[in-house]
Amino acid sequence: MEITNNRSPLFFNAIGFNAVFAGGCGLLMVVAAQPVAGWLGVDAVLTVASIGAFLLLFAARLVMLRRNQRADVAEAWSIVMGDLGWVVFSLGLLSVYSSEFSDLGRLLIAATAVVVMALAVAQAAGIRPVTSN
Repeated sequence: MEITNNRSPLFFNAIGFNAVFAGGCGLLMVVAAQPVAGWLGVDAVLTVASIGAFLLLFAARLVMLRRNQRADVAEAWSIVMGDLGWVVFSLGLLSVYSSEFSDLGRLLIAATAVVVMALAVAQAAGIRPVTSN
């Protein structure tokens, strides 16, 4: 089954916002990995840059889907599940390694998880009407 923009504008608007957010975060993490690592309170500059590169690739895929105005339902759900995975991983990171991050780092990780969760909910809400028909 396929999702199209005329059947689910909410899904395509949500992935558009997701692309902007992921791309912006990814670009910042790649271009300014050292300062971002400092904000987080960690020395893992290469890890920050690597996560940033992944986010740029993810954002590029979302942009392609948004431009095409078509998405396979399975791929749409995989995006939602990936976002939910990001949230669960972030919460796990904060639960287990909270002391490894600065106060600002904990705030940034939590705030990012909240935004990603909101995007996942919006994307899922955009898929549901299509799959329930």
